[in-house]
Amino acid sequence: MTSITIPKVKVESFLRRNLKGRYFGITFMKKNGEIRTLNARLGIRPSGNGRKTVGRDSDPYLVVYSNNDQGYRAVNLNTVYTITMGGQRVYVR
Repeated sequence: MTSITIPKVKVESFLRRNLKGRYFGITFMKKNGEIRTLNARLGIRPSGNGRKTVGRDSDPYLVVYSNNDQGYRAVNLNTVYTITMGGQRVYVR
């Protein structure tokens, strides 16, 4: 498995550019401190534009469709650790 590293500020653009409509694994920290891994997909639209901000502007969330539990989940882009796709692991620093 190959790996690359991207900065946190590039996570959203990386996901939207490379993974729209494709499944990918994403590991992040939930609000309660738990580490969660989802098998997710972008491009399945909930009502709205697929992005929302919860609380402050400094905490951006991206809405993804979770294949694990067949529902929409908000992923805090500031707490993403890894993204896995097609034999490649992307580490977020």
